[in-house]
Amino acid sequence: SIVEIGRWVVEQACRDIVSLPECVRVSVNVSPVQLKTGTLVSIVEGALCASQLEPGRLMIEITETAMLENSESNLRQLQ
Repeated sequence: SIVEIGRWVVEQACRDIVSLPECVRVSVNVSPVQLKTGTLVSIVEGALCASQLEPGRLMIEITETAMLENSESNLRQLQ
């Protein structure tokens, strides 16, 4: 499913970034479906913890459409 693929992408990105110079940050685009499931925060937290990546080096990108759909819930997750 897209949620599992998204989880893998976030986890792999965190593992890969750790080996790059500290000045490097990486953006990961997440699916609106990942926001709808309500698991995005736990996925990102788990990936950061497992990789020991500094959180500021991972940027999460969302589409404008994702924010327009169920915006209250999405905003809570992003905060």
